[in-house]
Amino acid sequence: MTRFAFVAHLGTFEDIVYMLHIPKFLIPLLRPISRIFPKLGGRLGFSVKDKFKIGGKDGAEGYIIIIWLTGEQVMTQPYKARQRVLEAVLYAQNKLQCKIVGLGSLTSSVTDRGEWLARRKEISVSLTHGDSYSVAVTVEGIKEIIAARKNPSKITLAIVGATGVIGKAVAREVSPITKNLILIGRNSKKLEELKFLAEKSGDYPKITTSLDIEDINEADIVVTATSWSKTVIQSCHLKEKAVIYEVSQPRNVPESILLKRPDIIVIDGARVKVPDGIKFWWMNLFPHVTFACMSETMMQALEKDFNSHIGEIDPEFVKETERRAKMYGFLHAPFTSFNKPL
Repeated sequence: MTRFAFVAHLGTFEDIVYMLHIPKFLIPLLRPISRIFPKLGGRLGFSVKDKFKIGGKDGAEGYIIIIWLTGEQVMTQPYKARQRVLEAVLYAQNKLQCKIVGLGSLTSSVTDRGEWLARRKEISVSLTHGDSYSVAVTVEGIKEIIAARKNPSKITLAIVGATGVIGKAVAREVSPITKNLILIGRNSKKLEELKFLAEKSGDYPKITTSLDIEDINEADIVVTATSWSKTVIQSCHLKEKAVIYEVSQPRNVPESILLKRPDIIVIDGARVKVPDGIKFWWMNLFPHVTFACMSETMMQALEKDFNSHIGEIDPEFVKETERRAKMYGFLHAPFTSFNKPL
């Protein structure tokens, strides 16, 4: 039986409710303890939160490891976070005897999509950032949203974080299914390079690149795929009746946006329904639902694929994750918004 681990971090301090099973009203009183998270070292810096099995006798055994840092702490203290991730991965490799380790959310970003870990001589475990299946699931979700619109041929799609690993791959994959694309990022040169690649992949009458988040105001559908640790999209940025497909973890869209703009829809993106026989703990998600990156790690273990899938995304491997998902019964989860059914 193949052993694997999935390493992630706290999204916000509020996630401590699910880690320690405490009442929410205690959060304000406990918030000051978040200051000690970066000071924790070694085995105190992470917790093995769950152990579970998938696929029967010949399947796999998985562990969920959460590092004690919030998303904001990961991005503001990247070198400390990188060391914490390394310690968790080594624990999975040496103590838990895992053969595969998946990197969730910003644990991938601060390790150069896993490449920094792979270069270290003490790392022998296979690594995956899980972003290939995240791309496949995101494109599937976008197709479903477009199909539900009255004039799908006139849809304008914006990708925030377009030059990141996921955003770039999504831009290429959606080329055949949308006519107007807005690419938002922080590097104009990389945006222009991506525009060139997108134009080769599809038939766009219009592709716009921008460094300004306010330029999403023309988009009917907005995909967030950033490694930013804070919310960046506000109600004033959005077109009437816009749909946001939120891939970013931590979130780029605050839940309070729905109070100001009841006309918009925010969809929890890249969520996957796993086969019913798989039971595990994951924060506040619905039973049998997890993120695509974790699902990719599970499927890799079931396949006994001991290659690392890190760095830039290979379009062919995106297709391979789709094949694996179909074989093992992983599906795009029903749409939810801030973990509530739509």
